[in-house]
Amino acid sequence: MSNFVELDEDAAEVKEINGLQEVDLVQTGLPKKRFWQLTPEERLFWIEMSIILLVLFVAESSRGLVVPTLYLYVETVGGGKRVLGMVIAGYSVGRLFGSSLFGWLYNTKGGRFALVVSCAIAVLGNFFYSLAPLFGVWSIIVSRALVGLGSGVFSVARAMIADCTKVEERTRFMAYSSAVQFIGFALMPGAALIFLYIDIPITATYELDEYTLPGYVLALMNAIIVPIVMFKLPYRAPTPESTTKKSDSSVPEEIITLGIWVFIFLNFVARGTLAVLETTGAPVFASAWGKTNDIVMDTSIMMLILGLIGLIVFFVIDKVEKRIPELYLLTFSFIIVAVGGMLMIDYGPGVNLAQFLSGALLIWSLGSPISQTFTLSTFSRILGSKPQGTLMGWIGSAGSVGRIVFPILAGFGGINVSFIISVIVSLLSAGMVLAYNWRVQVIKRRMTLDVELPQMGTKF
Repeated sequence: MSNFVELDEDAAEVKEINGLQEVDLVQTGLPKKRFWQLTPEERLFWIEMSIILLVLFVAESSRGLVVPTLYLYVETVGGGKRVLGMVIAGYSVGRLFGSSLFGWLYNTKGGRFALVVSCAIAVLGNFFYSLAPLFGVWSIIVSRALVGLGSGVFSVARAMIADCTKVEERTRFMAYSSAVQFIGFALMPGAALIFLYIDIPITATYELDEYTLPGYVLALMNAIIVPIVMFKLPYRAPTPESTTKKSDSSVPEEIITLGIWVFIFLNFVARGTLAVLETTGAPVFASAWGKTNDIVMDTSIMMLILGLIGLIVFFVIDKVEKRIPELYLLTFSFIIVAVGGMLMIDYGPGVNLAQFLSGALLIWSLGSPISQTFTLSTFSRILGSKPQGTLMGWIGSAGSVGRIVFPILAGFGGINVSFIISVIVSLLSAGMVLAYNWRVQVIKRRMTLDVELPQMGTKF
């Protein structure tokens, strides 16, 4: 990213509290200096940010590494499409509770404690995932629910980013967080190709292969993170809600409250519509592709290519935002997802390959990266000085509910029904963004204020 800014030498304050380092970082930015040229305070910030991004990457890899083989894994242990929907929904149920739980832990116990607990849960869940050939399909359902619970730490990571960055920098760093998540989810399926060449018999009924290895790898990755967080993450004391001022005085409470509920709904839709493609993408692609040999490899390559395109989108978001207001980008992203959903609907003769790839490109590589980045960054900016842990947990929980509801629609209502609903709610979301901005303008005229509105980057 461009537009580097220099860090103030007094931008961070380091204190010793009971033998632990507490870091109060009040100014951030991309430094022009090399890492070894940074002051100790500046290094602490980048160490903290790097660990946060690492946690996000590993947590989201728990989806990316298993997506290409999940539906085949379910079938090998006796499940079908409905069970697949339950597995994906189970992950989201765990994440639903985890988002609120870890958001609360962040505000009461601090980020370090919350991250360690989440990684420990993820180790257990991923290990259990690899035991499905021995214990059956319920092992997959339970394991994915545990992994989802551990991944609820996303709310903590975003709150930590919000706490150590300025309001005007949030979009950039939220884009970074969304990018590493996207790498874990959309590019790690390509890494799963390695597992196709491993087949090690352990017993007569169990072997290490493309189905069981992802769980062990993910368990190991989370286990490695635990000591990194415990011994390298700078200590940041928890910030209870009672010690933080209610809101920025320059922004009316009506705008903040309305914005919170609007963007919680937007995250529900953004995550839910992506979950539809996640649930149905592999089997629909297999049908459209028309080949049965090496379908896992073909699916992984397809998702890898779409992921690379999406990653490029993440890296240009910061540049585009400087020229086009967030309002229009966010509205446009939901329209893109709606068009992609229209392409994924079977109008009679079946979904052909060109139709599928076009729809998946619009949803996976274009619409979702933009909508997720600006939904989260704008939400954080709306909150201002409010405690971010619990409220980030709320918006994370809303996304988890979307990932529960939409896969169930795909499993029980059919693929067409789920995509039709995705189109409707995406268009509704685009309308809500415009309606929210209209409401802001009404309040502007009523109050005749002239302060900068954090959520849209415009004057109100």
